[in-house]
Amino acid sequence: MKRKSQPDTWVFRYYAEEGGRRIYKKKIVGTVIELRRRKDAEKAVMQLRINVNEGAAFAPIDMEQLAAHFQFVELPSKAHSTPVGYKSYLTLYVTPKWGKYSLAAIKSVDVEVWLRDIKKINGQSAAPAPKRRSAT
Repeated sequence: MKRKSQPDTWVFRYYAEEGGRRIYKKKIVGTVIELRRRKDAEKAVMQLRINVNEGAAFAPIDMEQLAAHFQFVELPSKAHSTPVGYKSYLTLYVTPKWGKYSLAAIKSVDVEVWLRDIKKINGQSAAPAPKRRSAT
């Protein structure tokens, strides 16, 4: 959304049922300074999308949406160093592999095999600690 005196913003637009009527709503996600790329804005809107669909009878969720929810809802209440480490695990390991899978499609056997095969960015096998933490 363009603005005259402030930076342009990313806006999440949706319809909600209120009192039996369909109501147009919008929420500001952030400015183009905070979220430079559309992809960044889409990640930030994932939690809003989950909240909007909360009342729906069926709202499928994938691992990428769950990771976004975890980062925005759960991590802020943790000690300072915990979110930093968890965000890097989610970004480097979990989301690239499992991001597009629905939660129902992820099987424990597949996760166990994946954990054994986790590699660092440089191709070396990851130490046991990151493998354990990725499973939590």
